[in-house]
Amino acid sequence: MEIDINKIHQGTLAEDLFSFVELENLINLKPFVNINRFKPTSFDNPKITKEYKWPIPIWCSDRNIWPVKEVKTFINESACYLSDCSRVNKKINLFCKKLEETFKKPVDCHIYFSLKKNTKSYDLHNDNYATLILAQEGEIKATVGDQIFYLKKGEYVCIPPKIYHKVEHLSEKRLSLSFVLFEGEGNFEERDWINFN
Repeated sequence: MEIDINKIHQGTLAEDLFSFVELENLINLKPFVNINRFKPTSFDNPKITKEYKWPIPIWCSDRNIWPVKEVKTFINESACYLSDCSRVNKKINLFCKKLEETFKKPVDCHIYFSLKKNTKSYDLHNDNYATLILAQEGEIKATVGDQIFYLKKGEYVCIPPKIYHKVEHLSEKRLSLSFVLFEGEGNFEERDWINFN
């Protein structure tokens, strides 16, 4: 792997890791859109307005779920993201494993998406960990430090820790994956994949 998490750079990966079809399946899996995992980026600290509950309470394993009406509002007005997604499919899990083995750091995947060109996303900010942003569908503009990168499907930009950056979507629909490499010693995710064949 020719990725260097200590310098700003752009590259290309041949791997197609995730699609809007897979995202649609996740968004419709109610426990996956809990208030800790699913976030609209235009809200600093969104608060749930009401709990989701099954008519028969014993079927509800998680009460901190965004109601469908709220999710629809968020995805129409804001860029959104899902965290804790390093095992949403086999390809992402394997890619996280490669990053962990290469850099000896725990890795998570955040799925960012927007459905409209002019929806708000995060302003210029920095993070305490290295991030690799990989475009999956649509086009994005990444301002990283004093450099600007235009990413299309399969292209990535690597952002070292504490470097200011901002991502803007240039196409009507955008889907990107952010792989975050946490600093210091940490617990690594189990990467064994359960197969039924």
